Amino acid sequence: MSRIAVNESLMGPHGVQIRRGSLEDFVSLWERVGYSAGRQAHELLRPATDRQTRQVVKSLQSTIDAYDGGDYSRALIGFERLQSGCSVRTCFSPYVTVCKRVLSMPIHRHDLATHRRFIILNKLALFGKIVGSLTVPLRRCKWCGRYTQKVSPDVPLKGLGQVANKCRCCGREYPMPSFIWDSDDGRAYSYFRRSFSDRDWYSEFASEFDIQGDPSG
Repeated sequence: MSRIAVNESLMGPHGVQIRRGSLEDFVSLWERVGYSAGRQAHELLRPATDRQTRQVVKSLQSTIDAYDGGDYSRALIGFERLQSGCSVRTCFSPYVTVCKRVLSMPIHRHDLATHRRFIILNKLALFGKIVGSLTVPLRRCKWCGRYTQKVSPDVPLKGLGQVANKCRCCGREYPMPSFIWDSDDGRAYSYFRRSFSDRDWYSEFASEFDIQGDPSG
């Protein structure tokens, strides 16, 4: 499979050229990723009526919520349904890759009790029968599949009085799934911004993308 070209600059949502890893890139990231996902969901599912359009939007949001919440099984079903029958790479492909990677790893014996509790509380949450105090403060790491402390992907590795945003088991950075930061644009921002100190992350990115431009320039 050929690598995806990613340039050091891109066209912003208002037709202005912006540099990846810049403040402008960061500020417009949520808008760009959300717009791309919504547009592609409509292209793939082709809703014919207003009711079907609302169903597409609801299905997409539910899938995004499942992914951001660490419910990889439900998220995978949703993303695969969104791109069902499509043989080419879509904007949902990165999330499918993450979900499949995590789900391919057996639950560690030390995580079995936590995993059972997570599954039960997730099912209750779907029916609105759960309160915040009962939620599990752990999620499966998107790198190693172990349960680790849930820290927002928006929290930097250091600073702001926060603990380092790393998996307590494998030590890799930013272990929580994120619809924004795991997108192609989100990862490109991280690459050109040099957000990671993990060399493996950059090697993995370079193996998937044809990088055009010097991120340190």
